Amino acid sequence: SYPQLTTDTAAIIMSSEDKVNCVIDRNVLNAENFGEFVGSEGNIGLWVFAPLCGRNRGAFVLDPPDGHTYGCVQFPPNFHELAGVKYSNITDSNSIEKQYKGKNITAGEAVDLVDLFVQSVFYSSRDGNPTDPMACAVNGLTKLECKANKILSKTPIRAVTLVGALVPAPWATGGKALTLEEAKTYYTVDDFSDMKKLGLNAVQIPVPLSIFGKASDGTAKIEFLGTLMNQASDADLGAIVVLENDVDDEEEASAVQAAAAFVKSHSNLVSLVVPSQNMVAAARLESTTLPLMIPTNQPGLPFLQTADPNIMAAIDQGHTTSVADIASSESMDDRNKLYYHEMMACLGRSPIEYALCYRGLPAYVVNGFNLAIDNCIDKDSVDFVDYGQCGRFDETIDSGWWHAHRKSFAKRQLASFEAGAGWTFDAWKLYKENPKKVDVIDKPAKLWTLKNVAAAGLMPDLHNTHPSQHGCLVPPTNDVALGDDTLAPTAGPPPECKGGWWSEEKGKCDYWVPPPDPTPCPTSAPIPECDEGGYWSPDSQECEYCPKALTTGSQLRAGTVGAVIAIVLGAIVVKLLGRRRSGYTEVPELTV
Repeated sequence: SYPQLTTDTAAIIMSSEDKVNCVIDRNVLNAENFGEFVGSEGNIGLWVFAPLCGRNRGAFVLDPPDGHTYGCVQFPPNFHELAGVKYSNITDSNSIEKQYKGKNITAGEAVDLVDLFVQSVFYSSRDGNPTDPMACAVNGLTKLECKANKILSKTPIRAVTLVGALVPAPWATGGKALTLEEAKTYYTVDDFSDMKKLGLNAVQIPVPLSIFGKASDGTAKIEFLGTLMNQASDADLGAIVVLENDVDDEEEASAVQAAAAFVKSHSNLVSLVVPSQNMVAAARLESTTLPLMIPTNQPGLPFLQTADPNIMAAIDQGHTTSVADIASSESMDDRNKLYYHEMMACLGRSPIEYALCYRGLPAYVVNGFNLAIDNCIDKDSVDFVDYGQCGRFDETIDSGWWHAHRKSFAKRQLASFEAGAGWTFDAWKLYKENPKKVDVIDKPAKLWTLKNVAAAGLMPDLHNTHPSQHGCLVPPTNDVALGDDTLAPTAGPPPECKGGWWSEEKGKCDYWVPPPDPTPCPTSAPIPECDEGGYWSPDSQECEYCPKALTTGSQLRAGTVGAVIAIVLGAIVVKLLGRRRSGYTEVPELTV
């Protein structure tokens, strides 16, 4: 019952050279939800046109070429036919939303047009076998289509890291490394049970390679590793063992071989993560079929390839590694930074699918899944650099804005990472944390621990088959400027008071010198009564009579004339004061 990496890894490697295409993921964007997708102004501009029109200077060609180059503001005249759409007035990227809202094309046809647009730009961008893992990145709406992603198992590994047990993690254990005896009390049987109840199916255990070295007596720690793996097994959880290199080059290979010999005897082993691709051969000396992972990051993916059918890529998706990722020194900067990370999270599936389709390797997110947007867990480290990023965390504790956007950040990362073989959340819990505050995110470290994140209601329900399938359907809510504040209603203009002013207190006009009372109208004399069919004429001062009474039909004709006049006047207004001048090419309304 332990999670398996793939159904046929060998077939994935063989299929990696087949034709690859970039298409709309119909599980994310389809006819059923296209209306929701375009419901908010700017969604299609920000989420589709901005990334696509920004490539190749906005130009694209057809496959096969037709002797012309096109672009976002000029589609091929037969673009609609190529997409299987009957309506012909699809002249540019902006036409797709415009004609859908004008009810000239259906939601399904709109998605087909967007799909063809995506494929055309991808075809124009790639150069044979591309070396760009982000070539198909359209904010989580697209996927690389190849034989391999149809072979990959659709049940992802969902794991959490047991930090601080064997490899020191002072940020999670009270600022110091735990002794072995302390570490043995860190994760309990109840913790493994809670992991399973949450919807996880594996744990990830970082291990110092030195405990398997010949020069070190790591027997006690190796036994503890076995205990952790067994406790996971008892809770029906698999185990991923990550070897962290802390030995000399001469000893590395033998230590990796010893580690492989130890873990292969555990039935719940999901995979052994070797320190580098160079150490695959050392592990293979012990077992030719042991599931292995090779650690890498996005820049390293184009150089990673193997013919071994029992190997996966272990991708580090860390998002707090640069100054741009973490720096902020004001409240609005903090909010803007989280909004930025929400946007970037939906790009995370692209390198995962690139590894599968172009390198022949299923990809697993081994690190980088957390809700932090800074490095404040390292504030006490001697290497910590203060950019002002840690000074306002208290503002986020009871904030509805921060809760909503952290929840959005979680679902967007999950949507991306489940496109591959699975993921590991960066930590389970803090050492000796107050159990009464498990659901309160009151310190930066809790954004790295799944137990706290889930208890605070920030994580999607992992019991669902696809817990965050539509997590990237629309952009995050852009309410950065106000945060938890809301704008007060704007008062309308006060009534005009000629010669005076409007008094809010009195609710009426006020004057320095009150105006004179209006002169009463003179009383008219009684109007004489006329016989039936007649009326009194003040000009002739006598009763006058119409030759024929006005009929109902004539009233209707008079109303029709009035309506026609109104339409003509309206057409004139549109002609003179239209939204756009005639004779100009309509430019897509991109919101970026």
